[in-house]
Amino acid sequence: MHNQSPPIETHIFPNGFKLVYQKSSTHIPITSVLCFIKFGSIHESAPIERGIAHFIEHMCFKGTKRMDTAKAIMTSYDKIGAYLNAFTHKDHTCYHVKCADIYAANCIDVLSDIVMNSVFKEREANLEKSVVKEETIRQSDEPTDCIYKMDDELIFSGTPYAEPIDDLQYHLDKDVLPNKLVVELYKKYYTPSNMGVSIVSNLPFQTVKKMISTTHFMKRTPPTGICPPPEFLLSTPGGVQYKLLRKKGIRATHLTIGFRICNYKSLDKYPLFLLSNIIGGYMSSRLVMLLREKHGLTYISTSSVHAYMPFGQITIYTMCDHTKMMKNKKNKGVLQLVLDLLADLVKHGISQKELDSAKGNYRGKYLESMEDPATMSLYNGKEVILYDNHNPVPYADLYETFDTPITKKQLNDD
Repeated sequence: MHNQSPPIETHIFPNGFKLVYQKSSTHIPITSVLCFIKFGSIHESAPIERGIAHFIEHMCFKGTKRMDTAKAIMTSYDKIGAYLNAFTHKDHTCYHVKCADIYAANCIDVLSDIVMNSVFKEREANLEKSVVKEETIRQSDEPTDCIYKMDDELIFSGTPYAEPIDDLQYHLDKDVLPNKLVVELYKKYYTPSNMGVSIVSNLPFQTVKKMISTTHFMKRTPPTGICPPPEFLLSTPGGVQYKLLRKKGIRATHLTIGFRICNYKSLDKYPLFLLSNIIGGYMSSRLVMLLREKHGLTYISTSSVHAYMPFGQITIYTMCDHTKMMKNKKNKGVLQLVLDLLADLVKHGISQKELDSAKGNYRGKYLESMEDPATMSLYNGKEVILYDNHNPVPYADLYETFDTPITKKQLNDD
């Protein structure tokens, strides 16, 4: 598998717009296009700006000068069975199109129009504010969303990463998301030099480059350059931090235990991915065996890793009936069992058998992920467009390059 993947090719157009391309690893005639903008919730520098990155993502589907309604935009994709979606993260916004190769040129052109030429009609903006509020109401009712938000607040305390991407509290003021400010930030961040597309396709690189060259991505805008993330001082929390939230109407108690870890560019993230897998990444992981199979206390227990440029996080999550969370005369309870698991991990480390199982599981999931070209286009875009890695290891070579060499000693020492 190593060194057999197609090369990652890049091109920067005169206006600063980046193209990242890789030939698909399958023969299915599907093109995956991800447009990355370096604008997320961490760039919202004032309270009045909270939620604007997410709101702009919504408004880019509401009409352009050429396609003046949301229906016109949606129909252009629906009639050919293309996939269109978008998401806002802490440090970027991304628009995703997946379509048959024969429709790639048209789909990319429409995508460029909605990203570069959205018109932000006041009536549409007022309607969409209500829609976004409904989305945040749903999230505020969802316990898992609430507890992961609390996890971020504790782990990234004192930094822009502690703020949620969107939140119901952002939408309670009458003057929330003023349209003038929304448009100002759209024009500031949605510029060619602050964005790019990552494409995985069976179409040749030169064909894709020519497609891009005729789209609205080539629009010349005032040269703002790349908008850097905000600067902040990273403090070290003193002692254990915790936060409790009482929420009416639910029976289960949700628990996260999180730790701040290395940044996105650190190679230490690969051993941490494997460690997270051992803790709670699959059916025979430590958490599942301990909490579900041995004690019958939980149905769901997982572990996950997220990495950003300045730092990352590893988070353990589980939920159970509220009577099972804390220890009592008969049982230790879920919280104490998880803490014991972590203490044992620190004291005794992992076994070779656990490492072999984690690697096998990780490799299997990794191979499955390559069936979808969007996996490669997401990886390539994050590496090159977002995090300025000009020579990334191709996605198909990641496992052999970074995971195969990991040893038990390396994991236990770290």
